[in-house]
Amino acid sequence: SEHLAEALLASRDLPGVADIVTAALRIEPDWEAGIRLRMRELEARGRAPEAMETYHKLAERLRRDDPRCGPDPVTRALVATIRDRSLRADSAPGLMIAGNLPVPLPDLVGRD
Repeated sequence: SEHLAEALLASRDLPGVADIVTAALRIEPDWEAGIRLRMRELEARGRAPEAMETYHKLAERLRRDDPRCGPDPVTRALVATIRDRSLRADSAPGLMIAGNLPVPLPDLVGRD
């Protein structure tokens, strides 16, 4: 299912990714590859804060079982990347649309 979800993510079939990952995480809620797919799917939808929240919930669950435990380095790197992209997007001028691409504002906002 991971390979199928990766292929769907590459083709931007975000509902397909969500369906597969949701089903897999019902069986194994701490499956980190699935968590990463969920995070990438959420970011692709423009929902970076939810992607980061998904990471924090995973970290909390893992530390509940063992305070010395946490997400693996690949998952930590992904959340750092999402956070960096989100911060850059927040500081970019313009309006955000689907796909997180900035749209330049007109020279005179509110005037025709």
